Amino acid sequence: MNYFDEIHVRLEKYKNVHKDRPRVAILKMLIWNGLFFIKPPREERKQESSSDKKDVLVEVDKSKFNVGFLLNGGIGDYVILANYIYKFRQKYDCPLLQIDVLFSRNGEAVESLFGDDIVDRKILIEHDEIYGQNIHRKYDMFIDIDRYPLVTNRNLEKINCNQPLLLDYMLEIDRMRMQNPRLFSERPLFDGQSAMISSINNIKRIQQADVGKLLGIRQEFEYPIPVREKSEEYLASLGLKDEKYIVVVSGADPKCGGSQSNKIWSAYYYDDLLGRIKEKYPELVIVQVGANPSEYRFKHVDVDLMGKTSFEDTKVILKYAYLLIGNEGGMVHLRYALHGGKSIVLFGSTDEKFFGYDFNVNIRGKGCAYPCEWLYKDWQLKCKNKNQYACMWSITPMMVMEKVTEVIEGDCTDGK
Repeated sequence: MNYFDEIHVRLEKYKNVHKDRPRVAILKMLIWNGLFFIKPPREERKQESSSDKKDVLVEVDKSKFNVGFLLNGGIGDYVILANYIYKFRQKYDCPLLQIDVLFSRNGEAVESLFGDDIVDRKILIEHDEIYGQNIHRKYDMFIDIDRYPLVTNRNLEKINCNQPLLLDYMLEIDRMRMQNPRLFSERPLFDGQSAMISSINNIKRIQQADVGKLLGIRQEFEYPIPVREKSEEYLASLGLKDEKYIVVVSGADPKCGGSQSNKIWSAYYYDDLLGRIKEKYPELVIVQVGANPSEYRFKHVDVDLMGKTSFEDTKVILKYAYLLIGNEGGMVHLRYALHGGKSIVLFGSTDEKFFGYDFNVNIRGKGCAYPCEWLYKDWQLKCKNKNQYACMWSITPMMVMEKVTEVIEGDCTDGK
């Protein structure tokens, strides 16, 4: 946030907290302004330190109504944001609307998830270059989006001229930001708190960015994520076209601990579970997928695709699988968005009421009373429970096998 955005938030905060003590509010504003002068926020420091860098060329057509979205997070966040932008375009489409998404990582996923029907350009760029070189100010509306949309630039005249309904949406965002300033200014440190606020109001992760419910985002994905043609040919090349197969995934965002994340279920447990499945249902084919080819290969796997698939390949495999088993993460969100079949999802440090989908089988461990997402900075790597990683260890292979049996036997009862 720049100075004027920040001072606006602080004025509202002090007005609410110190409404009967104006002198205290004045004193705090004086202190804050002094500190700001000595050490400006990171965004402004980046602008100063980047003056010797070569400018990144990002131009916009000024005859258009240009809206830019800066994507944050991992694969699961991108899946959810694709649905969000789809609903945004549905609600606020107009003849001159041009939507760009800007991103710094997971380029293959961006190209695969954000179709030409919802975005006009996909631009790979570092975040500090956007703010350091004022690229966000080239847009008539620029939204830095993570859990919530943060409007970091707005041209009110062009917004009012092209799509005046957006003024109401910005008002809702500003109101949310004034009421909960830390959720915007200190991302992602308060994402856990934002999840609790959402859950209290029966809002799922997929709906969280729909501030004021003006976009009408439901608990189901509406954006039809494209899947490549000739999917059957690809499945046939793997020997899976006519097979009933289970996909097993175990992973987390590399920026958040990867295979060391406390969201991951034990490899020992996976080996035990898959052995039970093969013994009871030998006709089922077990497929393991993952981006990192050096990760552990589970026992009893029939088709090992670790490090062997593109993002497009992965979409096909997930969509047509009979069942997915894995920890909460991007692949679970992607399969649900593709309207694939059921998933058995293992939850520990994250909240199943917030991240889970009612269609799936969501299993939460009993090792901890509450999820610990973003209770502390390194929450994915360090466990505060004296019984280390008790949340995931308390989910036993027998518990998961019971749910696998229920899914399979339930399908048999339904005649599927």
